Amino acid sequence: MYLLAVQHGNPKALINLAAMYQTGNGVAKDMNEAARLYRLAIDQGITDAMVNLGAVFIQGDGLPPDLAEGIRLYNLAAEQESSEAQMRLGNMYENGLGFRQDATEAVRWYSLAIQQGNANAQFCLGLMLFQGRGVTKDAQKAKELMQLAADVGHPHAAAFLHRLGRAHLLLPAAIF
Repeated sequence: MYLLAVQHGNPKALINLAAMYQTGNGVAKDMNEAARLYRLAIDQGITDAMVNLGAVFIQGDGLPPDLAEGIRLYNLAAEQESSEAQMRLGNMYENGLGFRQDATEAVRWYSLAIQQGNANAQFCLGLMLFQGRGVTKDAQKAKELMQLAADVGHPHAAAFLHRLGRAHLLLPAAIF
């Protein structure tokens, strides 16, 4: 079915078929075929394919790791306003993966993703702000970002707010 849709030029089918080859879901796992299909989708400007293949290269999932190529693909998708790529670049800067650890760049990328409603970016920046990791501690802004993420079902944000609420009952308000 996907193969027929791919033959008719359906880009979503192309990405789905690539993901099937990547995971071995319904077909024999074949990372070379997955990468080939992702590249065809990238040639059509499909940002999800850029992010997916970028992750394959960064993680070395069935292909030789190529951090530079993974970052290039993330940047290409981020330039086309992929909030997922922006969030992943923020995470890489926050944790020093492929780049020198840089909180300012992490905040910049997370903020771009947040402008598009990316709940993972809201959660990650919320943690940075709550803990004061590389940024000025701002518990109120952190809680606001966590609430936005929790409101759309982000489980870690919801759990964080739950724990925070329970801790607030036990600890002095000055800590928050």
